[in-house]
Amino acid sequence: RDRTAQLFHRTSSGNIEHFQTIEFAARVVQVLILSLDKVVTCAWDRTMQIHDLVTKEGNPDAIAAISARVVTLKASPTSMTASLDNRTMFVSMLDRSICQYDLRTGRPINCFKCMDETGIESAVLESLSVEQGSPRDSDFLLGASNTDKSIRLYDSISGTFLDREWGHTEAINGVSLVEDN
Repeated sequence: RDRTAQLFHRTSSGNIEHFQTIEFAARVVQVLILSLDKVVTCAWDRTMQIHDLVTKEGNPDAIAAISARVVTLKASPTSMTASLDNRTMFVSMLDRSICQYDLRTGRPINCFKCMDETGIESAVLESLSVEQGSPRDSDFLLGASNTDKSIRLYDSISGTFLDREWGHTEAINGVSLVEDN
């Protein structure tokens, strides 16, 4: 429903201040602040927008988000997460796929269907995060699906299905990996 993103920042005096409202043609699915100089959003109109954060010379409290690139997605997004190096974005979509996009060029790098271990059933992932694999393994995508109320793992490079766990009787709102030390 909400077609805006409200951006706030902490001023040099420590106060939190609203600095910009970005308007969109469709409902905003997610807003990510990747670094001190970039904001990425995705919306139901099948777009991912990349904004550069700029400051006025001599006044670090005067900030603006300037649209740098609009990437057309192949389906409406449900969630997105940045790669661990913040160079690419993984976007899960309603067509039951995940696509990886280069943030510098906006071009798709890889796309795969969210299949299960049998290769028959696919699922929409409503929550997505990238986690670091062990030293010899590649990073993996951790996603929650309300299609079958499961938590799924996929290899972030190949899109290969790694594992799935069930046990939820209600909708899953998000996922996060917590490691024991």
